[in-house]
Amino acid sequence: MTRFYKSLSGKSISTRNKHLTRISSVFKWAHQRKVIAVNPVEGIMTLKDDRRDKDKRDMFDRDDLVKIFESDYYAKNQWRKRRFKVRTPYTFWMFPLALYTGARMSELLTLRTVNIYTDVEVPYIDLLNEIDPDTGKEIKTLKNNNSIRRIPIADALIEMGFIDFVKASRNAYLFPDIVEKETTTKAGQKLLSERLKMFGVWVKGEKSFHSLRHTFINTAASAGVDFKYLSAVTGH
Repeated sequence: MTRFYKSLSGKSISTRNKHLTRISSVFKWAHQRKVIAVNPVEGIMTLKDDRRDKDKRDMFDRDDLVKIFESDYYAKNQWRKRRFKVRTPYTFWMFPLALYTGARMSELLTLRTVNIYTDVEVPYIDLLNEIDPDTGKEIKTLKNNNSIRRIPIADALIEMGFIDFVKASRNAYLFPDIVEKETTTKAGQKLLSERLKMFGVWVKGEKSFHSLRHTFINTAASAGVDFKYLSAVTGH
């Protein structure tokens, strides 16, 4: 068993737990059928991993960002070549929004136009829990109290036309084409992952849409942004 544990050194916690579970199953089978008198691994617990899967995502490096934002999808407006004629899709805005705000996917997908303040000195996005005034039903719940925050809209987003896009909206939601789906986040995640695969930057278990949030946080921290300000913007 000592040799077995040494062989797992350097492996991820999930990989080690898979091997432990397999070994445990073999000994359990043998013990139940009286092939062995004692199960030597009975009571051995799997290793605890306190980090959630999405928190293990790597950030995108410069090459990844070039693949995304210099792709034909952006550089040649390839997103326009679609079967249905609708306004700029959420799949276009979600990537730059995540990169320049550090916001979570669910927070961005369900943005309401009324919570995006454009006619102020520093345009910003106001993230907060929301209740339908007519029904009293909660229509948007953020992850926790720290998630209630205001995020400045970066100059790069303004230059891309984000403010104009918001002002041209005639819907309560910024991305009504995805909010209308019953499983907004799940549906959005599936399509955004497909886009990342198209860009050639998606890596199972390592790089996903959430990596853009990590990119924002790590880049800001490396640039010397004070942690208290960074936490206030990212909702940590």
